Amino acid sequence: MSEPWPVAGLPDMVHVDNDADFRSRAFKRGCEDAGIAIDWRPPGEPRFGGHIEHLIGTQMGRLHLLPGTTFSNERELGDYNSNAINLRISKPIFSN
Repeated sequence: MSEPWPVAGLPDMVHVDNDADFRSRAFKRGCEDAGIAIDWRPPGEPRFGGHIEHLIGTQMGRLHLLPGTTFSNERELGDYNSNAINLRISKPIFSN
């Protein structure tokens, strides 16, 4: 990448659905303590999250193509031994 990519720190706001995890006191308190505003999706309006749900589904599908996947359930796993895969990373993924 030749251009600077100034991505660091915390977001100003997070956009979330109405799942119980995002309505918990701990989540609200954590966001408040970090100065992060919360914007909840309107209840009963699933179309507001379609783009992110599609992205998650696409990425999860790609993840299952990697060696060592555990799939979503035992039927999909079949005879595949996900424990037999020993992944080695030749380069650090993250650097300081």
